[in-house]
Amino acid sequence: MPERLKEQPLPATLQHLLLTRLSSLSQPERAALQRGSIFGRRFWTGGVEALGVSNGAETLGNLQPRGFIEAQPESAFQDDTEWSFYQNLLQEVTYESVLKRERLALHKIAAGWLERQARQAGRLDEFAGLLGEHYERAGELNAAADWYMQAGRRAFGQGAPREAAGFYTQALELLPPVDRERRWQTLLEREEALSVLGEAEPWKAATTALLELASAFDDDNYLAEAYFRQSICSLRTGDRSISDQACREALATARRCGNEAIEAKALSSNAGASLHLGDKPATIQNIEEALQLARRLEDESVLAFVLYRAAGCYNELGDVARSTPLQIEQIELDHRLGNRSQEAMGLANMGVSYSEMGLYKQARSLIEQSRTINEALGARRPLAHCLITLGYIYLWTGDLRKARQLMDEALQENSLTQDSEMKAFILDSLGRVLLVMGDGHGASRRFSEARELATSQGLAAQAYESTTGLAACAVMQGQLDEARKTVHEAWAYLKEHGWVGMGGTYGYVYRTCAEVFDALGEDEKARTAIENGYQVLMEVADTINVPEWRQSYLENVPDHRALMEMWERRKQ
Repeated sequence: MPERLKEQPLPATLQHLLLTRLSSLSQPERAALQRGSIFGRRFWTGGVEALGVSNGAETLGNLQPRGFIEAQPESAFQDDTEWSFYQNLLQEVTYESVLKRERLALHKIAAGWLERQARQAGRLDEFAGLLGEHYERAGELNAAADWYMQAGRRAFGQGAPREAAGFYTQALELLPPVDRERRWQTLLEREEALSVLGEAEPWKAATTALLELASAFDDDNYLAEAYFRQSICSLRTGDRSISDQACREALATARRCGNEAIEAKALSSNAGASLHLGDKPATIQNIEEALQLARRLEDESVLAFVLYRAAGCYNELGDVARSTPLQIEQIELDHRLGNRSQEAMGLANMGVSYSEMGLYKQARSLIEQSRTINEALGARRPLAHCLITLGYIYLWTGDLRKARQLMDEALQENSLTQDSEMKAFILDSLGRVLLVMGDGHGASRRFSEARELATSQGLAAQAYESTTGLAACAVMQGQLDEARKTVHEAWAYLKEHGWVGMGGTYGYVYRTCAEVFDALGEDEKARTAIENGYQVLMEVADTINVPEWRQSYLENVPDHRALMEMWERRKQ
């Protein structure tokens, strides 16, 4: 009796009734049902006959009107009737009535028959998971692992990473420790599936397993791959210090063994690390080295990754002329390669670029496309990113209720990723929405949480963005001494380090500093903040080589428009 049935009184009672019905059948009828149950809920006449049942079509046909099975209108295999048990429980009870000592041989025969039929029908991939199950129950563990691997690849290719990860895990459970090569390949593919889902704990465990196995090989190529994957996982699950260290290890190891593919990807990841440290020259140097190497390699998957990272860095540097063509190239390349996850991230990044230029209609279309893909994949972190950007679009176009709803949803989606950097960004974004809504207390709480998280991750630029928000909250609440303290902290950072690392929020930061200084009566600092903010706007605007986009950037983005108006008033 299955354990699931033992735990529930009602199913156990049903099981007894079903066993009674089975015992009332003739021996050939009962044998036909038992052989059918070997295949599962659905089975075929040819399969039952391959398992030793004579006159399968006639016997099964007699069982249909009595409520045991029903013929399906279509069959997976041509010229063979496909049947289905009326109930899952009926199939389970029938299967349990087969003697255990007979099951291993029956599953082996069933697996062979099913493989031949699926191959002839050109549907092997579709039946890979079922074949894995049959071979596993037949004791053919190597064959079962291969079929589970094939099932995992099919599921991943069809945009079902959670199902794929499950199949890869089943394969790993069957592969012996000494079979290191097959375990390595299975671990790689499972890690890729888990990286799409972005759930922190299973993803971290997968990268740890990769590193452990990589150390068993006398080959730095394995270590370079494992370190690189650990760097991406740690970055997206909120541990930048581990990410940066793993990325440096990946780069050094890749160069040591001449693995230029990992070298190119690690260089592009290093660019992101340099960007968050506010080091613009190092960021550009890493990006350009990575791009040059990736294009020379002629490996499209490597190039797509590097393009994605490069476009994101140039966008955060405010260089639209460089980021836009890279984004377009990356999206088109990933679409052709079938990398739906990275395609969706590219669409989202391009949507961010459009939103930062005030092109909200175009931005929303791209973000919604990305959102649809990420929802289908179950990709939490990229989905959270989409929701934040949509939230900003609604904020900037005046729908504050919708903006707050989307930010709250983003916070929920991010909860399983353990991505502190993303969480800090979401909390800061919520603070901005609440500030515009007039909730100074609520906004201050969110900005404080965001600043604390960003500081703990070493994200100084992001922390001082939130500090600027706290200054605005203090003014709203009449706490002028606190406002003076916090705005001077933010302004000191801006004067020393500039806005690099703040992404597209520089307009907000300069505008807010100017408004707080003005409220405090510090006219000279207000004037300087306006002038510096205007200069930054013009520098970024000069990189936008489409006149309509440039005009939108200056006139449609509320923070930019406000800075322009402040500057015009100061000139008078």
